[in-house]
Amino acid sequence: MSGSKLKKIGLFSGELLRNWGVRLEDAAALQVHWRRLIDEPLSSQISPIRYQEGRLSLRAPTSAWASRVRQRQRELIERLRRDAYFKQLLTLEVRIEPTAPDVAPSAARAPSRRPSRIPAEAVRFIRNVADGISDESLRESLRRLSGVSAPTRGDGHKK
Repeated sequence: MSGSKLKKIGLFSGELLRNWGVRLEDAAALQVHWRRLIDEPLSSQISPIRYQEGRLSLRAPTSAWASRVRQRQRELIERLRRDAYFKQLLTLEVRIEPTAPDVAPSAARAPSRRPSRIPAEAVRFIRNVADGISDESLRESLRRLSGVSAPTRGDGHKK
């Protein structure tokens, strides 16, 4: 990496880290409130992604879990709204994003790639934070860190 690129990264990093810190705090607070208010097994299977303008975006690992949330939507909104954090909650939005299957390390990646040392819970947390970031390059960097990158078109370019 050239010196000019490092200088640009250095100038950008202070602001980036401050913004990222705020977003991490928001994401962490969302996770804490969700897990405190929603019972198992739903709270561990469904991950809150973002809470903004009365809309709580959730991630489900399968269509069955997403269906459970949709069937209980009214009940869940009522339960969440009792807490001051979710006082303005109007709607739940669930999207299905399957998690990677648990497979043996040798089958999961190419032999030249080192195994990830990031715990699965941290990977989910990083994905949740990435989903809430509007800056495309930062969002993609976080997705790469978590092992998920943006979908591509047939020509190899991002959609």
